[in-house]
Amino acid sequence: MRKDLKGKELGKGICQRKPLSDYMRMVEQSAMAADPELYSYILKSITENLTFVVLKSVYGIPCERDMFYDRRRKFYFVLSGVR
Repeated sequence: MRKDLKGKELGKGICQRKPLSDYMRMVEQSAMAADPELYSYILKSITENLTFVVLKSVYGIPCERDMFYDRRRKFYFVLSGVR
């Protein structure tokens, strides 16, 4: 079993965690599965906490509000199935 800097044994959960890169890959793949054309906007929305108004005015998202939020809901649905 692994030990921390003070010599204490670390719990099994710490040793068995997925690397952050695996989680990032899961999020990206889920966004692509939700909508290949809007996945970059979905990622910006969830990682930078951007609203549709910001995505439309600053980044020029190529869809309307209802479609974007529908795809974002689909992203969360796909992500919940991947985990």
